[in-house]
Amino acid sequence: MTAEAAAQLDVSVDTIRRDLRHLHDRGLVKRVHGGAIPVARLPNSFAGRTQESSESTAALAARIVERFRPGHVIGLDGGTTCVEIAGMIPATLEVTVITNNPAAAVALGGHENTSVILLGGQLDLTWMATVGADAVDAWRNYRLDIGVLGLCGLDSETGATTYSASEVATKRALIESSTDVVVPVTNTKIGVRAPYVIGGLDALDIVITDAALPLDLAQAFAGDRHSVVIADDQSRTAGS
Repeated sequence: MTAEAAAQLDVSVDTIRRDLRHLHDRGLVKRVHGGAIPVARLPNSFAGRTQESSESTAALAARIVERFRPGHVIGLDGGTTCVEIAGMIPATLEVTVITNNPAAAVALGGHENTSVILLGGQLDLTWMATVGADAVDAWRNYRLDIGVLGLCGLDSETGATTYSASEVATKRALIESSTDVVVPVTNTKIGVRAPYVIGGLDALDIVITDAALPLDLAQAFAGDRHSVVIADDQSRTAGS
C-alpha cells in the first residue's frame, strides 16, 4: 500500500510514511502493516443519516431496484439505503419484501402488489432495526433471491464490517438466507474497517458502488465469483 502510493504520487516511500505518521498522530488514520486505514468513526443517528442521504445513495438504490423481478423474494437489511430502495420499488411490481427495517416496511405502505413481511425481535433504537435471536431465526425461515446487506465499511483484508455489534448476527443470517448478496457501498465506506466483522469478501456477490474500487479491492473481486457495478456507469457493469 505504501509503495503503491509512493509510485502513484511520484514521491519516496519515506515521504509517504512520514505523512502517514502525521495523519496517525492527528487521529485521522490507523497505521497497519504496509500502510494505513481510515479511523472508524460512529456515524450520525438514523434520523441524521436519513437527512444526509445523497444523490450517490439514491443512485445505488436505483441500480439495485433494477435487479428485482416479478416473483422475487427480496431481503432488505437495516439502514437508510434500504429505506430508499423500498421507496423506489415500482408499485406494480409483484414481489415479496422481507425486512428487519421498520422504516423500509413503512416506505412500502402504498405498494398493493408487494407482500411485506416485517421481522420481529428487539428494536435497536440506534440503528432502527430488529435484532436478537428472534430476528436471526426469522431470517433463516426464508430463502431470498436477493438479500441487500447494509454495512459501514468494506476493505480487502477484513471484508464487510459494521459499527453495530447488535446487528452482526442478523446480517450474517441474511447472508446465509440469500442466493445473491447485494451490497450498496458509497466511496466513504470503501477502505473503512469498522469494529465488528460481518463476513469476508467471499460472502458478497454483487457490489454496487458510486466510484471505482481501489486496486486491492478490485483485484479481490476479480473473476466470475463477484460482480461490481458503478452506479453512474452507463455501461452498467464495471467488472465481473
